[in-house]
Amino acid sequence: MHLLLQPNPSQVLGVFGLSIRTQERDLEDEFSRFGRVEKVTIVYDQRSDRSRGFGFIKMGSVEEATKCVQELNGIELNGRRIRVDYSVTDRPHAPTPGEYMGHRRSGREERDRDYRPRRDTATTGDRDRDRDYRRSDRGP
Repeated sequence: MHLLLQPNPSQVLGVFGLSIRTQERDLEDEFSRFGRVEKVTIVYDQRSDRSRGFGFIKMGSVEEATKCVQELNGIELNGRRIRVDYSVTDRPHAPTPGEYMGHRRSGREERDRDYRPRRDTATTGDRDRDRDYRRSDRGP
């Protein structure tokens, strides 16, 4: 049995199916036709800086949000049919912990992430190799 979570009506809306070209200003323009837009947030992938195709909008009232769900759910925006519904949470979304907090690794940090220190072969490697060679050279 598969249950679908039905969010309660609230001021915060989830907008899904966004084009990667859609910007916060585009959403503000559309949603402000039906009430006061308090905040618009599009969620971006922190590694690529591309839209993840969804966002959140906080309207001035539950009534305005309801009007947006009724009027904007299923419209085409920037070539994509969007879905508008009440957000499961009742407040605008903040960045999530970890990578999505916006912590950007520089290229070096990304490369060094899996770095495991090796012994310096310039000082120990030859000596160790020679020692191993001499050991194998010995007879029984």
